[in-house]
Amino acid sequence: MRREQVDSTILPIYVTLLGDSEPEVRSESVSKLAELATNCSTNLIVQTLLPKLKLQLTTESSQHVKGSMAESICKLAKSISSEEAGTNLIPMVSILLKNNSTEVIVSLIENLEPLIQVLAAAPINEKLIPAVINLAQDKIWRIRLAALQFFPKLAEYIDRDTFSQKVEPTMVSMIVDPVFMIREEAANSIIKLSKTLFNEAWLRRIIEAKLTELVRNERFMLRI
Repeated sequence: MRREQVDSTILPIYVTLLGDSEPEVRSESVSKLAELATNCSTNLIVQTLLPKLKLQLTTESSQHVKGSMAESICKLAKSISSEEAGTNLIPMVSILLKNNSTEVIVSLIENLEPLIQVLAAAPINEKLIPAVINLAQDKIWRIRLAALQFFPKLAEYIDRDTFSQKVEPTMVSMIVDPVFMIREEAANSIIKLSKTLFNEAWLRRIIEAKLTELVRNERFMLRI
């Protein structure tokens, strides 16, 4: 089907279905948005589709639908410009990251990469990094784990100074997380980064600093 036909026929149908009375229909419509966006005009995505999606997000009561949004919203970044992604997608991501459903938050974190691939440095530094760092300290261990697993991906798209100053302290601190799986993931992530983006000197600096901290820790199990 030609782009003009998608714009005039298919897109209006999807916009209507986003507000359907049945959550199953809304969820299925949301899940197909990224695919739809690749076949319609960018100006209509920005002017018609995204405003409707944001409105639906603010009024949506179904966590199942929000889960579909978490998977799909970031993928829309591939079909619009960096500036448009920052203006239109970041506010929706911010809303979803404050959701009270663990599944929604974890799903969104796992699907953030397509968005950070196109974003400029400012929204990443000012919006995404603080939000993900905050989630890395969440009381729910699955959310902390998802944030931790995202850090190596994030490191690929930001400069080293920003990573070292804003992300590294949180990631390194997770070596002593109460949950073993997170401690193990933190160690593996640090080793992985030392082999891909950084070097052995960076790894050695982190190990020495952390060992010095652990030796002085008031918890005897950590000193052991």
